[in-house]
Amino acid sequence: MIENVGVMGVAENVGDDPLDDIEIEVTLNDGDTVIGEFIDTSTEDIDYLRPGNDWRFDVVFEDESLSDATNFTISADAEVVEGGDAGTNETG
Repeated sequence: MIENVGVMGVAENVGDDPLDDIEIEVTLNDGDTVIGEFIDTSTEDIDYLRPGNDWRFDVVFEDESLSDATNFTISADAEVVEGGDAGTNETG
């Protein structure tokens, strides 16, 4: 029996400004039909991501018919922090 199925990956800030409130979402699809949308469970740990730094995310799929999934998409959303040096969180 499979207990935890999901997607693990790394998101890198390739921009010039720090990022805040980062959210990774994975959408499972069966052709053109959306089976489920799942958000990273550790988003509360990332408050400030400096340019050039990266962050490991983990999105767990829950309560869905995974056998019906034929593909998935990953999207990222974040707020740009204007100004630059206010935060101290560095990951990677």
